[in-house]
Amino acid sequence: MDFYLSNKQITSLLYLQDQDHHRLADVVFLQTNNQQVIGMFIDGVNPFFTSYLADQRDDFNLFATYEKLSIQSVPYIFCIEKVYSFHHRLYREHLAIYVSNKQEKQSILILFL
Repeated sequence: MDFYLSNKQITSLLYLQDQDHHRLADVVFLQTNNQQVIGMFIDGVNPFFTSYLADQRDDFNLFATYEKLSIQSVPYIFCIEKVYSFHHRLYREHLAIYVSNKQEKQSILILFL
């Protein structure tokens, strides 16, 4: 996860919508200041990560379920400087990712339910 998240500056949150304009609740992309993306897809007990949007390379196999996807962008400025990952001790499930800046004035908690 450090490869995808450490020392990145997030400039936008990108959400995918299906052909009926419903937001996909299990997929989110973070766009960085150099126009790259960090995609997270929650399918089962652990998330999948990618550095490609679905229309560039369908790493999450979303087009097997959806015939059309569109992107909704929400501006958001955040510098990731600390990354913590939380796992379930007994079942080896990935529970959450916590990211913050050095001063910890801002933080994001991503829960995988």
